[in-house]
Amino acid sequence: VLVRLGVPGADRTHLFEYGLLGVLMYEALRERRRNGATGPPPAFAAILLTSAAGALDELVQAVIPGRVLDPRDLFVNALAAVSAVSASSTMRAMRRRLKRG
Repeated sequence: VLVRLGVPGADRTHLFEYGLLGVLMYEALRERRRNGATGPPPAFAAILLTSAAGALDELVQAVIPGRVLDPRDLFVNALAAVSAVSASSTMRAMRRRLKRG
């Protein structure tokens, strides 16, 4: 899909980077929730925080000579967060279901 969107190969690494960041944030927020913290659902918060980190990364690039802020990167960063956190959450739910029988 990203090839068809014209996203260069180097930018496709954002899928891995921000996907991993999203899952790590999701797991950390789930742990906080298990320990009594309140706030938005961990999956939602992880997606927002990961997307914000991607936006911050793009804003930093905007001031570095030779780099540009690319709106497609903002989209790919958010897509990576949504995809990875959704997949992690879905796999967790499926494992829980399988354990119950």
